[in-house]
Amino acid sequence: MLQVRPAKPDDASTVMALKQAVLQQSRFLLLEVDEYQPTEAAEVRFIVDLAKADNGLYLLAMDDDIAVGHLVARGGCFRRNRHSANVFMAVHQDYWGRGIGRQLIDALLAWFADSRLTRLELTTAIDNNRAISLYQSAGFEIEGCKRGDIRIDGETVDSYLMSFLKNLPNPRTHDDEDTI
Repeated sequence: MLQVRPAKPDDASTVMALKQAVLQQSRFLLLEVDEYQPTEAAEVRFIVDLAKADNGLYLLAMDDDIAVGHLVARGGCFRRNRHSANVFMAVHQDYWGRGIGRQLIDALLAWFADSRLTRLELTTAIDNNRAISLYQSAGFEIEGCKRGDIRIDGETVDSYLMSFLKNLPNPRTHDDEDTI
């Protein structure tokens, strides 16, 4: 049975297996396969540190005891950016199209509503249409384009910077979206 829940230290090995798998499956993640050199101790430390932080969250989508998706929101560590968290997520390819990304985002937004954060942000390649559609349907907005942001398969690719704001006025209206 699929369940979305906070990561626990004893999830480290299944998280490592998930990360290795999704790095091989998707060209849209920041790291390449050989750049992820995990140790179980480091993964445990990452999970524990996020659990202790009042502006961080680590969610797992679990199929029984196997992690099939994860979402991390990591808040800033300085007074000037503690109100903001950077979000990244991935779902195992065998589970695409089953609503797991939506469940992870919905759980993130529920946590965000009760948090002291006022901003969530993420970046995604401009041709990652599935992710962009998911994020926009959840209320994230494109703030701008980061030109030449990442290199994928030897090619420079632009990324969108997207955000979800709480209790802050939005200076744009939907009438001027074409100016992005």
